[in-house]
Amino acid sequence: MYNLACPASPVHYQYNPIKTSEMGAINMLGLAKRVNARILQASTSEVYGEPKVHPQQESYWGNVNPVGLRSCYDEGKRCAGNAFYGLSSPT
Repeated sequence: MYNLACPASPVHYQYNPIKTSEMGAINMLGLAKRVNARILQASTSEVYGEPKVHPQQESYWGNVNPVGLRSCYDEGKRCAGNAFYGLSSPT
């Protein structure tokens, strides 16, 4: 299964930000568990916000605006990524 998650259009993700990304990810995880499927979570560079340095090193933590116009998209993708990461098996 693939979870490509939230549409990148403000009109769509601002309509219902919690349901659009976080609940979608939780529902996909539940479905994968019920049918015993493997699942891939797609993310985006938006989880790092607007970079202050170019190019970014692997150690760069980002510059996220938690209350900006796009914050519900950024934070939703971060939340979904954390939910998937917490369930991943060690490699």
